[in-house]
Formats: sequence, C-alpha cells, structure tokens
Amino acid sequence: MKLSILSVGIELEHDEITNADFREAPSFHDFDVVLVDPNAIIDLLFQKAELTEVKAAVLTVNHDDTGSNQLIKRVIKQRKEETRRFLNLGRLLICILRLPFIAYLCSHTYDAPNPKNEDNWVNTYDWFPLEYLRDSMISILPKGKGRKMRLVDPRSSFAQYFSAFDNQLYYEACLDEEQKPYYFESFCTIAKSHGELPVAFSFNLEGGQVVFLPPLEKPDLRKLAGVLLDCILANLGKIEESEPPSWLPSYKDSVPGLPQLDQQIGKLTADLQELDAQVSNIQQQKADKDKYLKLLYEQGKFQLEPVVRDAFSLLGFSVKEAEPSDGMLESDEGAALLEVEGKDNTQVDRDKYRQLLDYVDDDERQTQQLKKGILVGNGFRLRDPKERGQQFTKGAVDAATGGHFCLLTSEILFHLVCQVLEKPDNGELKTEIRKDLLATDGLFQLKSG
Repeated sequence: MKLSILSVGIELEHDEITNADFREAPSFHDFDVVLVDPNAIIDLLFQKAELTEVKAAVLTVNHDDTGSNQLIKRVIKQRKEETRRFLNLGRLLICILRLPFIAYLCSHTYDAPNPKNEDNWVNTYDWFPLEYLRDSMISILPKGKGRKMRLVDPRSSFAQYFSAFDNQLYYEACLDEEQKPYYFESFCTIAKSHGELPVAFSFNLEGGQVVFLPPLEKPDLRKLAGVLLDCILANLGKIEESEPPSWLPSYKDSVPGLPQLDQQIGKLTADLQELDAQVSNIQQQKADKDKYLKLLYEQGKFQLEPVVRDAFSLLGFSVKEAEPSDGMLESDEGAALLEVEGKDNTQVDRDKYRQLLDYVDDDERQTQQLKKGILVGNGFRLRDPKERGQQFTKGAVDAATGGHFCLLTSEILFHLVCQVLEKPDNGELKTEIRKDLLATDGLFQLKSG
C-alpha cells in the first residue's frame, strides 16, 4: 500500500507528499505520516494582517466582526483533536523544533493582552496533544540558539537527516529535560547542542511516535523531501517490528558467536565512555587555559574583563564584584580596586585613570580604608604585541605614578599568568607577584631573568 504523507508548512517537492497550509490541510488522521512546521500557525495568525499589532511586547490579533479570532481558535482546536486521533492510530508525527511563538486574540475592540484571560492566548504548539493542561510546550522547549550540534544516536532512522544537511542545520529551541512530561514514553535523544541539550529527539505519545528535528537554512526542497522519505521508510520499519518477548534472551547462547559479540560491544562501549570522559576533561583544561589568550587581543565588559578577573584570581587574589569598578582584589598583601580598558588602535589615556581614582576615593569614604588602584590596559589590541608601542599615554603614566596607582598592560598580565601556570604550586611566586603589583606606582614592568 502506498504511504500517505502530509506536509504542513513546508512545500516539499515529491509526488508522494501532500503539501498544505495549517488552515486548509486535510484531516491529519487521514495520513500515515504528518510533518508539521509549527511556524505554519503564524500564517494563520496573520491571515488578516491589518488586524495584527504589537501591544505590551506581545503580538495581538485585534477583534473584528467577521469572527477571525474564533476561527483561529477553532482551527487550532480541530487540529489538536486530529493529531490526538492520528497518534492513537499508531502513526508517525514529525515536527520541526521551533521556539514557541505566542499571540493574544482580542475578545472585543478595546481588549489588550491580559494574563488572566487564558482562553485568549495561543501559541504555535497549541495543536500538540499534551495530556494535562498544566503541561506547556513553552516550558518544555525554552529558547536555545546555535548551529553546533552532534549526532548522539547514529543508529537513529533520522541520522541521515544530519549527515545530508550538516552545514545547513541550526536550532532556535532545545528540550528542557526537567520539564519533559513523564508520559513521553521510550524517549530517545537523537542529537544535542554543543551545550549538551537535546535539539533532536523522539518519543511515543498517545500510541504513536513523535520525532522533533532541528530546522534547516535555505533547504533544497526536493533533496529534503527525498531524505525525509528515506528516514520515514527506515523508521516505519522500526515501528512495525515486534517487541522481543521476555523469554528470548535464553536463546541468545544458541547463536554461535552472539554472546562474544555482546561482550565485545559492552567492553568497547565502556572504553568509549571512558574516552569521552577523558576528552571532556581535557577539553575543559584546554578551555581554562585558552581563555588567557584573550588578554592579548580582547576588550569590553563581557570578553576582556572576565578573563582579567580570572587572571588575578590565578595570581592568588580574592576577586569580588565592586561596581561601578570592574572588581575588587583582596589578599594578605593588601587590597585594590580594578579597572580594565581595551583600545583598538590607540593608547589608554588619563581619563580611565581619573575614573578609577573616583572609584577609589568613593570607596575610601564609604569604608574608611584606602585601597590601591590597578588599571589594566590593552592598548593597540589589534596589533601583534611585539609591534605595539607604549600602551598608556604619558599623562596616564605621570598621573598614576603621582597617585600611587599601578598601570598594568594585559600583555604583561598574560606573561604573569604563564609564569604561574608553569609553576602552579609555587606559592612564593604568587606572593611575590602580588607584592610587586601592590607596591608599583606607575607602569608595572616584568622583572628581568
């Protein structure tokens, strides 16, 4: 019998696939396989574009006398009932993993988004048949954005989807496994993001099977149709396979070589898990050291400042937040307020020293304790450090010298970090560096030898 496939929201180029929009599609339960892109519901919400506007940061579909909003609710409810029946029949639902999109349907002319009017809120997953009202695809599928992902189940019938479109795959949502309902049975992760969050997965629901796949960027719709058809045929072969009976394992020893192969697979699997753990550990060690290279070229609050604070922590300082400065350094040798500045093609000027001076003065008035000021500068950051000149202006150096502040280039801080990483257990080295930093008035220099 010929397989009947419905695609809702994606115009797939294949004779065996019926394409339709969310509103006009035939009944889902009249097909063997249904593919849905949840963004198809956005077209339904915009069917009368003149009615839509943003209120309180929410897409709002305004009320009109033709009953457009009631039609939207009715279509979504109908599709939910069809999907439930479709799954009850043991069929396959493929869903593109999209970030849930939320809209508010106004009940009258002057209506505005109201959290208490639950019946007026719709989202692009309201057609999906969750078992309980308390469950929400909005909480199950939080925002997650990226392109880097890995296939974790190469035996999945949808593995070909990832090999065929490796460079076009991206994700905009992921699965929150803690919010996943218990009735998502036989759950299987197919692929994970670089952050180890599921971005492709399958489970059984209402007697059928559901597969979530990440979207593609600019897909060839003919190729996509062919790949999906191959995946579907492979998957349906799995669905039709009988569950092995409980007594079957007692016959495994009768198959020559089968127990030995099971043992080999078990050993190799354990070896792979150990290697994965080692690789993960080494990657973390690498990342912990890689970050210090940013001292040579980065700038800004979210790139240079965090690694500078990490560097001072490595040197043995206790680093704390101390807004509006970029941090407070404390140690047995003394305390200091920290300021960090990166410049593309210029020197770090006196204005940054004055800013730090204000922070130190304000702190002294509040705490009655005088602290050192340490200004870390990354002047001419886009040049090779070997080709940079003086990274602080003469005015900044003179002011810091007179004010007993320390000016430290992030390049020299990088070299101090390397010294400590070379001898991580040398407490005397760290103490000496801390003393030198806190004792320096003006430009800090590396000791020769």
